[in-house]
Amino acid sequence: MHWNYGSTFKKIRKSKGLTQKAVIGENLSPATLSKLENDRLTPSLETFQYLLEQIGMDYDEFEYISNAYSLNEKKEIVKEYFQIASNSELPAIYALKAKCEKYLRSRNDRYVEQILSILTSYLALAGGPGTITPLSKSMLNEVWRDLEQLDEWYADDLRMLNGVLYYLPLETVEALYPKLLKNLEKYQDYMNIESLKIALLLNLATLFLENHKLTQCNEASLMAERWAKTAHRYDFVAVCKVRQGICQQDEALFTQGMTILAAIEEDALASEMQKEIDYYLSPVQSPLKEE
Repeated sequence: MHWNYGSTFKKIRKSKGLTQKAVIGENLSPATLSKLENDRLTPSLETFQYLLEQIGMDYDEFEYISNAYSLNEKKEIVKEYFQIASNSELPAIYALKAKCEKYLRSRNDRYVEQILSILTSYLALAGGPGTITPLSKSMLNEVWRDLEQLDEWYADDLRMLNGVLYYLPLETVEALYPKLLKNLEKYQDYMNIESLKIALLLNLATLFLENHKLTQCNEASLMAERWAKTAHRYDFVAVCKVRQGICQQDEALFTQGMTILAAIEEDALASEMQKEIDYYLSPVQSPLKEE
């Protein structure tokens, strides 16, 4: 536990106008809390969770305050990684790769090592599918092998999976699909990863659509729409409607999606969705069929 957590807790408690007696209740002695607040005692996880509940704060916010209202080095790396939308953002990828390498010089951290592997692969893949090198493929496969061996996928594992998903063979994606849905359902009431759940499902929908797996694309789009509505992400709701319309060849559905995008002035996204509609449902294309 961070060395100044006790004194940080004391500062927050006092700023909220709470006495020691008010926060300890029947669970702690005044002497124990005093030692903790003077950084002379490390509490158990159960005790620390109880104390945070007494001051109305979750762990992430408390740690952020303890670190002088900033993210620690690892969390900064993780945050920047999840802000990278595609492997075309080369300056951001190069900068974050350097941060990962610097961080790993002084410690072992499996999670940051996985991020570094994905970033290195992104750089190798940035030129398009034809630029996949044995090294980049090996790195992505290594991340996937680690994930594949896990009985359960937790939030961080799902984030890693989202990073490599698009580069996995279709047969691998189809095989992991039921397990992924099962793990996502377990997080249906966990609001902290709403955007991740939607992104995973939309990435799956994209893969399935590109390979004419229309039933699976439609299913993933329907699930993504449900979570997008819960998160009030109407841009994602619109994308889901367009994908469903393409899969079902239902003009009313994709028109509804395009209408939403126009209403919220998402012009760039609307342009991308129109390209999908034109590509998959154009009269000059072969009819879109399930494969």
